[in-house]
Amino acid sequence: MGLACTQSLSLAFFFLLVKVVGVSNYSEKRLRNAYEKLKKTGIPLASNQVNYSLIYRKPEENGVKAACDELGITLIAYCPIAQAHPPALVEDYPPSDEDLTHTQRQSQELKSFATTSSCAEVERRGGTAESRGMAR
Repeated sequence: MGLACTQSLSLAFFFLLVKVVGVSNYSEKRLRNAYEKLKKTGIPLASNQVNYSLIYRKPEENGVKAACDELGITLIAYCPIAQAHPPALVEDYPPSDEDLTHTQRQSQELKSFATTSSCAEVERRGGTAESRGMAR
């Protein structure tokens, strides 16, 4: 988390535009770094949203889940049912190249939305900027 981002979040927090901050796909190292930077400004880091399911358990192996538990950060799974693959079909994993391409395409769309959308766009799509914890 860069200085400009931290400063922007500090202002948003100061003006009561956000109450907490959440991140997505942060590694253990990056999560700890963001937590420390935000802690210095008094902003709580509330969540880290990652790919995590009964089949894909990498956050348990790479230290992300342990870091979240240790720091009091909520771990949010964005694929808790393994991209709609029932657990009985474990032989379907790992996902095919087609599935990975679809996931990568979704990721790009979300990144594009996050960097170009205004608070009004968030509200139009079903939420308020405050309820989603977004600062602009």
